[in-house]
Amino acid sequence: MELKSPLTFVEQVNRLRAHGMLIESDEEVLTFLKQVNYYRFTGYALEDRKNEHSSEFIQGTSFNRVRGRYQFDVDMRHVLRKSLEIIEIYYRTEIAYVFSMLKCKESPHDQHYDVANYYMKTNFETLIKQVSKEENYYKESLIIRHHRRKYHNRMPLWVLVEVMTMSSLSKLYRCMYADDQTQIATAVGTTASLLKNHLHCLTILRNKCAHGARLYGTKFNPPVRFGRNFLIAHPEIKTDTLFGYIVMLAQSLPDERQKNELIENVIAITREYEESLSLKQIGFPQLYAKVLKQL
Repeated sequence: MELKSPLTFVEQVNRLRAHGMLIESDEEVLTFLKQVNYYRFTGYALEDRKNEHSSEFIQGTSFNRVRGRYQFDVDMRHVLRKSLEIIEIYYRTEIAYVFSMLKCKESPHDQHYDVANYYMKTNFETLIKQVSKEENYYKESLIIRHHRRKYHNRMPLWVLVEVMTMSSLSKLYRCMYADDQTQIATAVGTTASLLKNHLHCLTILRNKCAHGARLYGTKFNPPVRFGRNFLIAHPEIKTDTLFGYIVMLAQSLPDERQKNELIENVIAITREYEESLSLKQIGFPQLYAKVLKQL
């Protein structure tokens, strides 16, 4: 099948109207579509189609309502990025500190490079090769140049984690022996099995926020894990939704002030766009504000 012909911005506006979308101002929609890709925007109207195989919208679908969902995502990603940065730095710090105290306190101090200190040895060797490539992104950094010149391209773990991606940090933790994982998890107030899952989930959420990916109407994989007692107390939390990931994010923050700020911002954004949203599409329970404030 031949690819579709590209549409001018004016034709895109007409296409939306032809499919049944209510448009109050052509000029307003035209201005918007010049800033936001048509394909990106229509992803927020998937729930408004007559069926999954149809391009036609159900009666009453308005441009303004769909745009509200899009703007909800923009504002939510902005808020989540701030908390993700805090958590990422926190976990880099704790993983490097605890593992260094366990393995690198006595000479030689480069035991974080020794495959013998890891349970998943093949995975660790693959990871180190990948991290070496990541270092090249920062090759002009004074830190990298200093360690390459003075320490034969080896760095203390607390330096190495700073040039790792969040994904690599997650993989590093998974490579460790169970006892080491447990000591790190205890330091951040959780269990090793939950921390492994949360590091993976944080990587997924970070990448979505960093690259402007859609949060609304998205099924998150992997589902976030919580303790059994927490799930029993909160059966309304769907673990493969945006809400589930936000709960995990809030619980991971290192202090109450940061957690409360995130919760207040999430509630404010959701209330601002609530008329445009289907709470089901983001996994938010009807009493989402109450649930978040009880965390």
